[in-house]
Amino acid sequence: LSWEKVVRRTKTQRSMSWPPASSGVLEYRDCRRCFLLIITSWVMYFDTIYATQDRKDDVRIGIRSTAVFFGDNVRTFNAMLAAIFVSCLVAVGVLCSYHIAYFVISCGGTAVYLTQQLLRWQVGDERQAGEFFKASFLYRLVRG
Repeated sequence: LSWEKVVRRTKTQRSMSWPPASSGVLEYRDCRRCFLLIITSWVMYFDTIYATQDRKDDVRIGIRSTAVFFGDNVRTFNAMLAAIFVSCLVAVGVLCSYHIAYFVISCGGTAVYLTQQLLRWQVGDERQAGEFFKASFLYRLVRG
């Protein structure tokens, strides 16, 4: 679902005009890179939370999920993903010369949401991991 947005647009259009940036025309690939990082970090963030539910089973059968791979540092890894996500949102706003409201509402709101989620997250709590995963936008979008 997420990947399709980047690939489909790339196949049909090499560059596009955006609201005036410093050069007047922004190459689509600049924002495409940001969107790819946004999508990747968002999916990995929530997938890692979801994977902590099955960490014991993953270890038992030999799956090296991010929850297993990062072990006790899984919260730090997710904090890094959240920072990448918010930083790329800011970069898109700068590249596209978005209004200050975008930075306050979208970037600031996302930063607050992810920060409070990271602070509340009890890594060993399987029920909470499921609730956080279900709270993600992508899960809601797919489930309808």
